[in-house]
Amino acid sequence: RMSFHVASATPWGSALTDVAAGEDGLLSVERVTLDYSPLDLWRGKIDAIHLVGARLELAARDLFGV
Repeated sequence: RMSFHVASATPWGSALTDVAAGEDGLLSVERVTLDYSPLDLWRGKIDAIHLVGARLELAARDLFGV
């Protein structure tokens, strides 16, 4: 499950805010900014992805009995 808010979307870039994924918010990102041009979109490309305030929570268990 994933949720986000589209803060802006133009032919030159987009911004997503309040990005959350996984059960119990295992992944959260304050803001994701995508940089591209109209030509990049036509070609299916993105110039850059910027993440601000990202948090990933991982659970680990003792596999070796140590």
